Amino acid sequence: MRFIPDLLNSVDHWASPVLPVHKQGTTDDEYRQTCDYRRVNDLSEALISTMPHMSTLLEHTRAKQYYGLFHLLRGFWQLPLDELSQDLISYITDAKIYTPRRVRQGCCDAAVHFQ
Repeated sequence: MRFIPDLLNSVDHWASPVLPVHKQGTTDDEYRQTCDYRRVNDLSEALISTMPHMSTLLEHTRAKQYYGLFHLLRGFWQLPLDELSQDLISYITDAKIYTPRRVRQGCCDAAVHFQ
């Protein structure tokens, strides 16, 4: 997987604040960058999705010859974000405004796309 960094966008009309959150189980100086997407989520129409039952999933794997194993490290970062949605989830730091090109964790429909 090729890592595609966030775009720098210095003239956006919409930006959410960055919230540094202390990583649990680490030293005092380790933080995770998160974004406060509550305002964006309040204005978004949430998608409805289904969650398959585990027994149904297992039934589909019965008598299969091959299985795959997927490593989901940074799973949200693997999903491209539609160009029309990119400006809506821009985030602002003390120096710049960034516009992501990948789905960000914390957006109301991110989990639906990831499933």
